[in-house]
Amino acid sequence: MGASGWIRFVPHDPDPTVALRAAQHATFEEGAYYAPPELASLEPGTTEPIDARIRALLMRCAEEGTHSVLDFHRIGDTPGYGVAASLTDDDLTHLFGTTQPTRAQVTEKQDALIQHRRRGMASYVVVYDGDQPSEIAFAGISGD
Repeated sequence: MGASGWIRFVPHDPDPTVALRAAQHATFEEGAYYAPPELASLEPGTTEPIDARIRALLMRCAEEGTHSVLDFHRIGDTPGYGVAASLTDDDLTHLFGTTQPTRAQVTEKQDALIQHRRRGMASYVVVYDGDQPSEIAFAGISGD
């Protein structure tokens, strides 16, 4: 199948770990991920708690992954496999021309943002409306 690039915007939270969980919950509830047909019983709508369903999905997808933000298990200071890391000020300026990009700027440059890290790694960017943080965008390449 090959890896897939993706991006997910969620409302800003000062704690990027909370924002990552929100992105994962929204992605799972919308069914915006890859899952083999035999995993249909894990799809949204069952009564099991969402975090348990996500863990079960990830275990059953194994190395193939979900081709989504679900494949990332933590926030980190440095890029790594399964880690979503923030961009440096230099990276932000290079990609967006500012350290406080708007949603329009992130959307316009989303392909470059997705490609910024290697497969299995993700970035997150605080998105601004004026001078106030409004969203966080998670972007990466995952799946096999």
